[in-house]
Amino acid sequence: MKFIPLHSHHLKIFFTLCALFFGSFETALANPLIVAGSSTMMISLIEPTFTKLTENLHTQIQLVSIGSTSGLQMLINGQADVAALSTPLTNVTLPHPLSPPLEEHPVGVDHLVIIVHPENSVTKLTDSQLKDIYTGKIANWQEVGGANQPITIVTSHPGSGTRLVVQKEIMDHADYPKNTINTDSTVTELGLVSKLTGGIGAVSESFLKLYPDRVRPLETRKIVRPFLLITRGKMKETVWKFIQYFQKKNTLSLEVEPLFHHDRKIIVYSCFNNFHGWRLKCRS
Repeated sequence: MKFIPLHSHHLKIFFTLCALFFGSFETALANPLIVAGSSTMMISLIEPTFTKLTENLHTQIQLVSIGSTSGLQMLINGQADVAALSTPLTNVTLPHPLSPPLEEHPVGVDHLVIIVHPENSVTKLTDSQLKDIYTGKIANWQEVGGANQPITIVTSHPGSGTRLVVQKEIMDHADYPKNTINTDSTVTELGLVSKLTGGIGAVSESFLKLYPDRVRPLETRKIVRPFLLITRGKMKETVWKFIQYFQKKNTLSLEVEPLFHHDRKIIVYSCFNNFHGWRLKCRS
């Protein structure tokens, strides 16, 4: 075996490369990419891609499932790099004109479905029936061909992207009735409807595949909404790559990996009733 002698300048180059590599690695860990917003997008769009995101971005990612409008507020406050929004930006009331302005990056589409308890005999609702139910004009399932049972409206918290879409597409921006049950997330909403025989809710179609047989979807008009990633000002390279990955992928995978990953590259902050993860604010 022939050994090649290492001169001092070779060693300098070697250690310089090591310093650059490990320095950039430590910088990536110290300055993670923070994505905050819709838990619906986290579950159905972002979380299934952890492995490939790691390979493509080579940086630590923190996902904060805190709700669409709260994630947007984190972006505005400089606490997040990207906001995940499951409702059109026009549905959100901004406090004042922003400079630099917000920029929308469409990365997918989603369908909302109206769900009821599996034992509910009602199979479909018209637009007018849905509106009357969600605004409180129809208060008993018997009025739409079901059993003599009070209707219990279940929805996510104010500011949820799903809730905002329902208010626009179904309720014509009306307020929810006072006896509406507000939950901390659409996942909790689905779980509650599965326990209330008179319950009704609205969730992402992808959730039905994650929770088979727990609730039953009603036949209604298709309600489509965009999945958006929102940025503000000049984007970091990692932010641009993050958005480009989803825009090129342009498909919604419904196979969900475990929510908590800690492989020195991706850390997920989330909480969902039937998954294992760190318990923080969990909103959709």
